[in-house]
Amino acid sequence: MSELATLALAVWAGILVLAFANGALREALLLPLLGKRMAFAASGILLAAIVIWVACLAASWMGLRTGAQAAAVGAGWLLMTIAFECGLGLVQGKAWSELRAAYRFRDGNLWPLVLLATACAPAVALVLRC
Repeated sequence: MSELATLALAVWAGILVLAFANGALREALLLPLLGKRMAFAASGILLAAIVIWVACLAASWMGLRTGAQAAAVGAGWLLMTIAFECGLGLVQGKAWSELRAAYRFRDGNLWPLVLLATACAPAVALVLRC
């Protein structure tokens, strides 16, 4: 595995921890305060922002220099995220139909936008040079 791939994996693992914290925040605070639709929308926006923020913090540390590198990291993060979500859902006994439902914009669910942010975050960080 290349050094960039190893560093990108480490950053993705950090994003995963923050995503779990975001989910806990949604369940503990946002749902009771805002209701399902607004809580899921707020949580999705927050998670997308977190992913982009982490990418900005980590871009120079990972050594991102080119658009091709940023695209590769973004694609890797996207694939790992989808694989993790599906794997976790299956371990929890969820049906494929239930897993697919997360990819629809329903009841405030912005998961598809979070995935878009995940795929684009390294390129955004490279462009912004943050």
